[in-house]
Amino acid sequence: MIDINLTANTLGILSLATSSLAFSPTIINLLKFTDNHYKFILQLARLSIMATICLGLIHGLLMTQRANIDFYNISTYWIYAGGLFAFNLLVFLGFTFAEFKSDIKKLNYLNYAVIFLLACHVWQKIMPSF
Repeated sequence: MIDINLTANTLGILSLATSSLAFSPTIINLLKFTDNHYKFILQLARLSIMATICLGLIHGLLMTQRANIDFYNISTYWIYAGGLFAFNLLVFLGFTFAEFKSDIKKLNYLNYAVIFLLACHVWQKIMPSF
């Protein structure tokens, strides 16, 4: 039998790994690297955003399937809020990536927000185990 918890966490880690590729234009811009293949990096970032959205959606669906969700408890919303906000920003980034390619500063600001929310989401999940 397949362990849903292990599968969901594995997909979450894969989504986090592909999101690091999605943020490659921002990381290159932040570290001041000069790159001659910037069009290829933007294409790779666009494809990895789509992969991150797919993996994140499956991760979220599996995490909510395995849990008994109590919608009357306020802590339920706190648990899922960080991941849901990061997912919504990634979907927005996926839809507007073509427009943000021309204005790299707006793309960077949106990427910073997603990186912060993903870091908070991962930290919130890892911290109770310590």
